[in-house]
Amino acid sequence: MSVPAPGKIGWFERACRHHAVGRAAGALLVLVPFAALIGFAIPFGSPETRPLARTLLSEGNVVEWIGFLGFLFGGIMGFRLSSRLRKLTEPVSVSRFYLVLAIVLVVLAGEEISWGQKVLGFTAPEFLQSINQQKETNVHNLPIIQELNEWFLIVVGLVGFAASTFWFHAKRWKFGTPPLVGHWFLLIALMEIVDISPLHHLLTDEADYALAYLIEVSEMLLGIACLLWVTMNGRILKGGAAARS
Repeated sequence: MSVPAPGKIGWFERACRHHAVGRAAGALLVLVPFAALIGFAIPFGSPETRPLARTLLSEGNVVEWIGFLGFLFGGIMGFRLSSRLRKLTEPVSVSRFYLVLAIVLVVLAGEEISWGQKVLGFTAPEFLQSINQQKETNVHNLPIIQELNEWFLIVVGLVGFAASTFWFHAKRWKFGTPPLVGHWFLLIALMEIVDISPLHHLLTDEADYALAYLIEVSEMLLGIACLLWVTMNGRILKGGAAARS
């Protein structure tokens, strides 16, 4: 199918047609990241509900697990998509891209829960405990690497947002993030930029305190966004790969 010429219909309509989703589902995808951020931020406005917000956003609780599941299922779907694409007429580069993406997502899932350390009840090896900032079985809390975590999210967020423009290209769209999910990545990057830049000094003490916890929401959104990236593109690629509406 041909891509509607620019100007005939709006961006939102084109984006919905591109991934064959209804307007209601498309609107939901647009609003979810903002609703999640606001929804978790509101409890910090009251002393009575602040403990609940801290609990939900602390390590090992609901937000971390949602992010973990997003990365994990995104990785599983990526492996399935890569395997399926090898049997179709797609270029090898496309199947390899989703294979690499799947591996990265599985690694991120493992890192998110310290490779199941708390769930399975094992302790990190002594040599790792001696250098890991939180004495956990993961890499992202090692010296130097921990300091780069924010920059990782900023780079991934900006790249993910930029990749959402690929859908205008006849071939690059196969690698790009879905247009209805691109702003998820931008929001993640902006949250991290505010957190590490002097801008956070402009916030009130209460807002700055809340932001420190809300960064966990950005990791959750990244997991969900990556899952959407693989599944939404996979629907088109597995259905023929040549057609875009």
